Amino acid sequence: TLVPADIPHSFTIDAYKIAKRAEPGKPVTFEFLCDKAGTFRFYCNLTIDDGCKRMSGELVVRKKQ
Repeated sequence: TLVPADIPHSFTIDAYKIAKRAEPGKPVTFEFLCDKAGTFRFYCNLTIDDGCKRMSGELVVRKKQ
């Protein structure tokens, strides 16, 4: 669930072709299947605020054993 508190934000993972946007007060809940092992960058793809460019992280998916 993506819940922005201040301004619109997005959750984007290019490798999974995901780009979800949420507005303050309007959370977005979504699911996706992590079927590729690896480390994938996620980020906010909006340009509303300079801080959007610095919002990123990593999703680590390990192969099921």
